[in-house]
Amino acid sequence: MMKNILKYFLAFVFFFSGFMKLIDFRNTAYFYSTVIKLPVDAVKIMLSLLIILELIFAGLISFDFILNKTIYYLIFFSLLFFTMTSISFMIFGTDNCGCFGTIIIDKPVISVIKNVILFIILFILRKQTIIKQYA
Repeated sequence: MMKNILKYFLAFVFFFSGFMKLIDFRNTAYFYSTVIKLPVDAVKIMLSLLIILELIFAGLISFDFILNKTIYYLIFFSLLFFTMTSISFMIFGTDNCGCFGTIIIDKPVISVIKNVILFIILFILRKQTIIKQYA
């Protein structure tokens, strides 16, 4: 029961993040282009890939593909990348981490805390999966 709640919460965060960026694609692309100092067209390509990745992660988590070690590590390293990005935004004084596009303003400090919680959930899910496999 608890595993399902954690699993669907993690999937929801990835889905919500990707969906919010998708519905506010244009503003989010311009936001990222000003923050990371890249041309808007390049940012649009990277943002499209990020949205697709987040939505795929949401689906994989929902359908228990997190059991797969490769998927687990892809999600782990993506969360690590998101956390490092939020920390760099925090260091450089950016007011919004862009985690949910530009519709929902999320301060980088809050994003780092959110990501730590997501790491903990990811570890719990992986640990329960490993224990279940050997039980």
